[in-house]
Amino acid sequence: MRLNCQGLPQPSGTERLSKSLTAERLRELLSYDRATGAFHWLVSPASSIRPGTRAGWRHSSGATCITINGRHYFARRLAWLHVTGALPAAVQNIDGDLANDAFENLRLATINRMGRLRLNRRAAHRRA
Repeated sequence: MRLNCQGLPQPSGTERLSKSLTAERLRELLSYDRATGAFHWLVSPASSIRPGTRAGWRHSSGATCITINGRHYFARRLAWLHVTGALPAAVQNIDGDLANDAFENLRLATINRMGRLRLNRRAAHRRA
């Protein structure tokens, strides 16, 4: 079972299809700076957030997450969608810094590769 960035189960296929985020919709909501990896709201998603405000929040893993229409997305996946028009299952930060979502630092990954990376990171943390 796949988990979202809060560790909760993702919706089933039919629920996911009905709420799919498109590149066009994403570009209407957010601007993306390819050099820095920063997202900024183009519209106000809530009364407390003004256009121009940096989007996202820090997940406990260190990755940036952005909530759109009640769904949580890793910013690196949204960056890939914003630039290429495709929303992949997994995108990896090449340098291992989960806060660095600059497009040149991103690459497509498989879920298995992401799991191995996570295990390697935990093992290195225990050794330190």
